[in-house]
Amino acid sequence: MPEDATRVTSLAELQPHHTHIICNRALQEGWDDPEAYIEYFDDESNSYVRIAQVIGRALRQPGAQHYEDDRLNTSTLFVRVASKTFDAIVAGLKAELSLYATDDANPSGSSAIRVVTRKDPLPAIPVKLGIGVDVFLPQYQLGEAELDEEIKLIEALSRQPFANDDLISSGQKSIQKISLRGEADSTRYELIAASMRRKNGEYLRRRIQIRSRHCAHLLEPELFTGTAFDQWSCGGSAAQALLSERAAHVVEAFESTVELVAVEIHGEETWRPTAHVPTVNRFHEFEHSVHEKYAQNAFLPEELAFARALDSMGQGVWMRNPVRGDGYGMQLPIKVGSSSTFYPDFLWWVNGECFAIDPTGAHILEDKVRGKLLSIDLPKIVLITKGKVSSDWSTTTDTDGYTLVRPRKNRNPAPEYVASLPEALKRIAGKAITAS
Repeated sequence: MPEDATRVTSLAELQPHHTHIICNRALQEGWDDPEAYIEYFDDESNSYVRIAQVIGRALRQPGAQHYEDDRLNTSTLFVRVASKTFDAIVAGLKAELSLYATDDANPSGSSAIRVVTRKDPLPAIPVKLGIGVDVFLPQYQLGEAELDEEIKLIEALSRQPFANDDLISSGQKSIQKISLRGEADSTRYELIAASMRRKNGEYLRRRIQIRSRHCAHLLEPELFTGTAFDQWSCGGSAAQALLSERAAHVVEAFESTVELVAVEIHGEETWRPTAHVPTVNRFHEFEHSVHEKYAQNAFLPEELAFARALDSMGQGVWMRNPVRGDGYGMQLPIKVGSSSTFYPDFLWWVNGECFAIDPTGAHILEDKVRGKLLSIDLPKIVLITKGKVSSDWSTTTDTDGYTLVRPRKNRNPAPEYVASLPEALKRIAGKAITAS
């Protein structure tokens, strides 16, 4: 515990300056605080229903957001109960929290929830000694963008107040009639005078932030002030439509002009692999990987096949790059789905080169080509998918073989078809293998 931590015994003792609240059943309401990272449940809270209710309030809190560092998105629960009760609580929590999770069939759902449990931490798998390759990569960050013209347009917009008719819009309410006699329920919708209003400046800033957090950070807060931006408008109003359009133009200008630049902060210029931290006690062993073995749940079936093919090449060293945490990530100028950071699945160091290889599904290849195919020299980005993908990325014309996609200088990327994974890896490494 921090030296300045204080202990309180009732909700009445909580003060506005109290953050990062740790509480047990008597203070479980503290879990609603967005800065509460640890929750402790003792044997008085031996019901997963009670625990799920507390967690559910945190998941449903308004204004919650994710951070780039996954450690800031992780909350930890300590449950001190008998072993049989513990297993029942974990099983119930997994079923309950699955309601909040996203999957490929529902990408627009709530933020993905992962329940990771272990009674005793498993030993970490260290980086191998004497692998003969200095495995490191430069760190990148998003730099400045050419937004001067867009800023001028925002400033001009802020000086022209909207007419009252442009600020209002009819809202809608629903009235549901539920029959207790077995008759059909009915729902009636009615227009009401006006929907909820928001301050224009905040609305514009938020629309930019939703599409690109880094773009919003480049804009001074004072930009969102002025006569028009101090007005309040309704959802669906002409004013908000115009502000949404302006936000889209700002982000498009950002995405088309921002560049990745090397991190120059002392001590943060480079990234190096750390120990692999398994969450299951079952492993796949490899000969030419950075770590001796990886937990079985670190791979999907297609990823495991790729790892085996990569290991069988016997060239250089490779690693399974963990998602977030201590993995190697690159900030994306263009969001891909809800992701603003790219963690390639595999990193392969061979003869002075490093390739960041990301096996992916053909159905999302086009989005990844647009957002993740970064033109950098170290590492070199490669996307690979099963089957033969058409030149417009829209269809898979053959289910056999593999399609590679790499950045090309002064040209748009194009699919490259190969018959097998070994052939794909030879194509990727090219002269690096020939010279080794």
